[in-house]
Amino acid sequence: MRENGNNCINEPKENRENHRRVRAVLTLCSVLVAAAVFWQLISPGIAKTEMYDSDKTADIETEEQWISGFKDLVYTQEWGTDIVAIAKTQTGYCESKKNYIVTDKQEQKGYTRYGAWSGDAYGNWDTAFAAFCLHYANVPKEAFPVENDIDKWIEAMQEAELYKEAADIQPKAGNLIVLQKQEQETEKQIGIITEVEDRKGKTYIHTMEGNCDNQVKENEYEIDSKEILGYGLVDCAAVTMQKSLKVSGTEQTDAEEQGIGETINERLAIELTAGRNGDLAESGETLYAKVISRYSKANNPDRNVGVVINIGKLPEGVTLAGFANGSKEVVWKDEQNQEHTIILRCVEENGISYIEYEQPAGATVEFEVQFNSQNGIMANQSAVTLEIEKE
Repeated sequence: MRENGNNCINEPKENRENHRRVRAVLTLCSVLVAAAVFWQLISPGIAKTEMYDSDKTADIETEEQWISGFKDLVYTQEWGTDIVAIAKTQTGYCESKKNYIVTDKQEQKGYTRYGAWSGDAYGNWDTAFAAFCLHYANVPKEAFPVENDIDKWIEAMQEAELYKEAADIQPKAGNLIVLQKQEQETEKQIGIITEVEDRKGKTYIHTMEGNCDNQVKENEYEIDSKEILGYGLVDCAAVTMQKSLKVSGTEQTDAEEQGIGETINERLAIELTAGRNGDLAESGETLYAKVISRYSKANNPDRNVGVVINIGKLPEGVTLAGFANGSKEVVWKDEQNQEHTIILRCVEENGISYIEYEQPAGATVEFEVQFNSQNGIMANQSAVTLEIEKE
């Protein structure tokens, strides 16, 4: 009986010991939970404090201010050269440390002129920097695509056949370079090639990159660096947009011809030649421009290219001849001397006349654009201007 009594007495002691242990564990858990809840409560306060310290008026720039660094730049009209020149004027520009936001991931993102220009003042700005340089070098988006997202930009360049993997082409100054980098804000970054240099038996690529260590920075890579993914081929999209052909009508003037070559890119070239019939310009005479358009098979032999010739606003009394119901057929011959037909279409938008056509790869197309002066010759200083509008 005494043994049983001792057992009965010991059981409550053991229970009390277990209860104490349970209470200790519960107390520790409560402390941990309370600490976690407290951190969650004060964390937004920390972010808000950092946001409060940001001066949203600091380092803000207008377009007039950010272009002041290259306002005296002499443009060459060569896209690659002008892109490099613009990029170099930005050397050393830094992301703002005073004007910033803090993301949900507690990352500080400073204001930049490139982000402000692209519409996201506090965004990742390597793409914005490159696009900024293309824009102010007068590279139109119709000729070379631009995207804020690096993956979308690569995809757009690929669709336009303006992107090559690093192993497939030699780099060239003025083209874009796509990089896979570590210890930067984004896994992929894009920059501008400023120089390709051979030195001591090796080839080095010099670049200007935005958002590299939060600044515009010049870097150098060996041509076989694993960091280089590919290149955006601005040079293949290059168009001399400013050259034009003028066909002027003046009375009793000797006939004259002027040839101007318009190079769309390495695949498409258009030559324009102005002239008039006969030795003297007569009342009601037809003036003309001869167009020779060549499109090689360099990249995609199965792809047509769209060509648009901007004629501009015709002077009073001058009409475009040879188009029936807005279209005109032109015959060209292939390498086997087989004849094919291309349709030229004349369209007018907001008073501006255009000639549009699709040219097959490998084709050389020749035709004349004729102008009739119905009510006598054009007045002195009148002109019709032909420009290659876009590809």
